Amino acid sequence: MKKDKVKKNKIKHDKAKRRIYIRTFAALMVTYLLLMAGLSVFLLNLQCKFEDNLCYKNTVYISSAVIEDVLQNNIDSNNQMLDPEKFRKDCVDKLESLSYLNVDLAIFTRDGDLIYHSNNKWLCAYKDTVTKEYSKAGIYLEQWFTKEEIAEINNYMKADPNPKKEGDLYKYNIVLDGLWLDHGLVIPNKIVVTPLYAKEFDQNGTVLKYDSKSDIIFSSNYENTKELPYYQDGYMLSQPEPNKTLSKLSDVVLDKDRLQKLISEDHFETLDRVNLITARYYCPVPYPYYGEAKNYGDYWIILGFQKDLLQECIGSLLSVWISCFVLFMVVALILSTQNYKIYRKKVELEKLRSETTNALAHDLKTPLSIISGYAQNLIENIHTEKRDYYASNINVNVNRMDKIIREMLELSRYDTDFHKLIYEDVSLGEVCTKLMDRYSQVCKDRQLTVKLEGDATVKADFSLMERVVDNLFVNAIDFTPDAGTIQINIIDNRLEFYNSGSHIPEDMINEIWEPYKKADDSRSNKKGSGLGLSIASKIFKLYKFSYGVKNMDDGVTFWFKW
Repeated sequence: MKKDKVKKNKIKHDKAKRRIYIRTFAALMVTYLLLMAGLSVFLLNLQCKFEDNLCYKNTVYISSAVIEDVLQNNIDSNNQMLDPEKFRKDCVDKLESLSYLNVDLAIFTRDGDLIYHSNNKWLCAYKDTVTKEYSKAGIYLEQWFTKEEIAEINNYMKADPNPKKEGDLYKYNIVLDGLWLDHGLVIPNKIVVTPLYAKEFDQNGTVLKYDSKSDIIFSSNYENTKELPYYQDGYMLSQPEPNKTLSKLSDVVLDKDRLQKLISEDHFETLDRVNLITARYYCPVPYPYYGEAKNYGDYWIILGFQKDLLQECIGSLLSVWISCFVLFMVVALILSTQNYKIYRKKVELEKLRSETTNALAHDLKTPLSIISGYAQNLIENIHTEKRDYYASNINVNVNRMDKIIREMLELSRYDTDFHKLIYEDVSLGEVCTKLMDRYSQVCKDRQLTVKLEGDATVKADFSLMERVVDNLFVNAIDFTPDAGTIQINIIDNRLEFYNSGSHIPEDMINEIWEPYKKADDSRSNKKGSGLGLSIASKIFKLYKFSYGVKNMDDGVTFWFKW
């Protein structure tokens, strides 16, 4: 039965422990996530302000200075473009790295004509009609074809068939059937896609011959009203990996209405927060600029700069998140442990309160019943010849109750943190001798043999040491059978009280220091209040003495060491 009760208590405590740990960790995790989310937003805002004040402007100044230098080298004294093709090539050479920095640059004439755009989605080659050599140029398909057509062309460009047998698709041949050059940018007449199918393979599976089928044609429907130079032959080279950031940025940079609005308002720089983690900077720079409002040159340099704020501060955020996570986990572990300790202490205190209340009621009930009975006899004049006997027993039981109450108050006093400790030299041999004399008649009546060996001096309060030894001595007397032996040894900073008799059950040996704890039924019949050993343990703890009890071959030994 006792084992089942212990097992049930263990299961109950384990459930409570899990519940406490889960609740504590969950509460701290929610707090952690909320704090980290707020801190992340704060850091992202700081990063945005920092970029606005430093990184954006620096990029604008550097990029505009480079492109102004290119413009200066390619225009005459009347600000007219000398060689658009050379200008475009110079721009590509000087500013090709901008796309890797999420920077988009466009150059417009004063009339709003686009003469250069850094974010050309496609690259093509065309054959010069005079030199018969091929030159590279950019083509901005969004100006000439629908999104669906561009997506289809893109699929043809990316197609990578793996022909295994005759008739399998080999590849797509994509050519430009006529094109115009407008300030270094290609305007396509038609893009012709020719599917090629495998016809003959070598031993390694490489296609040697192939057949073509019907062409797929995409027409721009452009009308050459500007008398632009025309070239017949060209072909598509490649398309850079899609960059959604630059794609959206290009829409802003190429927006002529936006440019005209800012010019009319004489307001240039704008910083837009696209979303929580993205900021976009837009800045048109006139060239040349004559230093007067509305007095702008013949060209506009448009710079768009988009920053992923999360990417910029991901290192700082990760270090903060990880370090704070570790900190919160440590705190959660500490709090969970402390909460569980508080829970156990509360359970133990509740258990102790219940046991103390029951034990106190039991200990007080007997003398109260005796007093009540004797007092009733005195009132009703029953056995008047025993009046002195009744009065004497009433007095004995009143004293017994008084002792129980005083010991309860003494135990409560030792539980407080305000007990002032006194340190003086106390001879334990002297204390033991004094108590042996005090209880000599009791020992003689029960034929108990009491022996004392050794002596030592301890730094403590004499009255408290006397109280400790008295409680241990009385405990030994109470649980030593008649004609038994009590041996007191003081050796090597250690005092031992041995008494012959029954053992203490091992599962109860650590509980007998608690108030009203009874090791077994035979011990519960004794006249003690059940507080003696508990008071002794409190005094030991005050002076930080180690103490304990152990079963011997034919008895029990209580000890403490200083």
